[in-house]
Amino acid sequence: MRILQKVWVFISIMILMLSMGIAAHGQDAAQPAETPLVVFIEEARNLQMSSLTDPGPDGVSRLGDIFRRLGAEVRFVPLDVALPEETDVIVLVRPRRALTNEQLARIYAQVVRGANLMLAIDPAGHMDARTEGSTSGLARLLSVDYGATLLDGFLTEPWFTLDTLSDVRTSSLQAYAYEGTHPVLEPLSRYQVPVYVWGARPLTVEAITTESEGAPLAFGLPAFAETNARVWVGEEQPARPNRRNQQPQPPAVFELNIGTDFQGQLIIGAVGENRTTGTRLALFGDGEMLENDFGLAVTGASTPLNPGNQILAERAAAWLLELEPAAFPPLPAGFSWIEMDGEYDEWANIPASLETVGDGRGIDIASVKAFSNSAYLYAFIETATFPADSSVITLDFDTNNDQVMDVTFTLQRDGMIVQQREALNTVPDSAVAFGINGIEVRVPLRYVGVDVQTITRVCIDGDLGDCADAPVLVTTVNERDPFPMRLQGTMQARVVTADIANLRATPSTNGARLGSVRNGELFSVVGRNEAGDWVKIENGAYSAWMATFLLRLNGDVMTLPVVE
Repeated sequence: MRILQKVWVFISIMILMLSMGIAAHGQDAAQPAETPLVVFIEEARNLQMSSLTDPGPDGVSRLGDIFRRLGAEVRFVPLDVALPEETDVIVLVRPRRALTNEQLARIYAQVVRGANLMLAIDPAGHMDARTEGSTSGLARLLSVDYGATLLDGFLTEPWFTLDTLSDVRTSSLQAYAYEGTHPVLEPLSRYQVPVYVWGARPLTVEAITTESEGAPLAFGLPAFAETNARVWVGEEQPARPNRRNQQPQPPAVFELNIGTDFQGQLIIGAVGENRTTGTRLALFGDGEMLENDFGLAVTGASTPLNPGNQILAERAAAWLLELEPAAFPPLPAGFSWIEMDGEYDEWANIPASLETVGDGRGIDIASVKAFSNSAYLYAFIETATFPADSSVITLDFDTNNDQVMDVTFTLQRDGMIVQQREALNTVPDSAVAFGINGIEVRVPLRYVGVDVQTITRVCIDGDLGDCADAPVLVTTVNERDPFPMRLQGTMQARVVTADIANLRATPSTNGARLGSVRNGELFSVVGRNEAGDWVKIENGAYSAWMATFLLRLNGDVMTLPVVE
């Protein structure tokens, strides 16, 4: 069936190309240029895609700059003419309309000559997009040549509504990297860095076919992918003319339909390589994830607001330019890159906060290193012997500096709990990893304060094990955490302010000020006050209240529970 489908697609495209006077040469027809050529498709009137020449929020000028920094020449070319024969990479981001057969033929003419593809295709219906469906010519071509398939659907969370989805900025969703070693994927997987999308469709990709090899890059964990296109209408549909006894159709709602809608880990990014032609594809189910003021937004001079999106764009571009992995861009500066694997290598250049002498009972603590960044405290507890899987680690803090330990983290391999005075809670964004000669720990600063300076006591296995001989100093580093909001399964909000926004202890401007954050900071939203004009928000650094008008929520605030 796949062979017949490939023959059908190939013959159809060849007929179109011949009818348009486009010659189909092999890869040897044109001599490769010393400087690779990257072509961004520009069809503002017909495709309404993101533009290379647009430095505004929904342009892709920053993506073009990424290719330039990698040594490529970058041009924009319309599809009403043949693309340059020396094209090495073709980029098309967020077209609002589907490709015509003629436009597809012009793209495929360059694929036949050896050009690679970067495509970011939004879901149909969202923001009035009439994009490629799962049975379109482009979708069939990608499936046959690269084993990657565009699916029809929209990744949906329980708190999404038609009103919030009518604004692309409130259509955001957090996605996660697959585990894997593909050069595009590897650092995202190693450091567990998320990527963000603003209205995404699901994809599939086959690891191996007769023609290709592929790999998923990132996935969403939404409630489901809505496949009913009528949800975007939002109003009652009149009965069709000439249909007897037909009643008007009520508006469709976002709801899970078992057997129709997709569920589970839904792929939103994939790569594929055709073994016959040697051409490559990077395919994404959302366009905004590559746009200037969305996925590739920056804070300050040039620090990525979403480092996962920046890494994904840079490494996908380098892979499509067929650079060796050693030539791929380094990880963005200004972030703490710590792999939670229990190994010592990333801690070798960090001075020990405390060196201790073991007491010979059970496991002995040799040294402790600790630092805090913008959102989390990280610690490495070096042990004289291999720590047992059943070891229990406790970290005690005196947050009030009154000689009373008032916050205790208890960590085991399967999770962490925190005790604050009488309250006992799980800590979903904590982590612990056991290595050969040590234990690596991550705890959120919202429990101990962003200015924490000391871990009062560090112990392994309590009285049967060993405790550090003295309090452990915490070094504060001027770095951002690459994943400052690790809380999942909740409504999310980004700060929207021209300056700074204050965080309060209570839902009032009279509440104690706990800190301030800048534009673009991401939070989990856990509740609201009765009026809904204040919401309770959390990330790694803070648990606080903020005025709703200072936030952009990806759901209806009044659906949140009322909390104290």
